[in-house]
Amino acid sequence: MDSKAQISIELIVIMAALIVVALVLVSRFYGTSKTATDEIDKKSKALFDTLGDLEKL
Repeated sequence: MDSKAQISIELIVIMAALIVVALVLVSRFYGTSKTATDEIDKKSKALFDTLGDLEKL
């Protein structure tokens, strides 16, 4: 019976480690997507400003 308990504890530790790794990856992807979104917003604003200037001609 001790070996079954040992396997369960090992599985719990492995699952906890996988959850931590997943959380780290998700937080990195969120940071990357936030940076990309900000950059796209800047480029879009610049493009629309340029188009607005062309309409004035």
